[in-house]
Amino acid sequence: MTTINEAKAVAARIKAIHEKRWREEQREAYYGYRAEARACGYEVMSFEEFIGERDLKAEFAEYYAEMTEMELATY
Repeated sequence: MTTINEAKAVAARIKAIHEKRWREEQREAYYGYRAEARACGYEVMSFEEFIGERDLKAEFAEYYAEMTEMELATY
């Protein structure tokens, strides 16, 4: 009989395998996107942005929103 902890461990391994496979597929798609964007002279986003794990625009907007008027003037 399998315990809950053993089942959780198996599920975690299966999830990790599927996530690794998904990341590899996304990485291949990203390489194609990056090559095409560079060839056309476009700005290239990072892999994290490409897969939706990071939003630089939101990060910068938050960063600038926290700055004082004096900091913004000297920036």
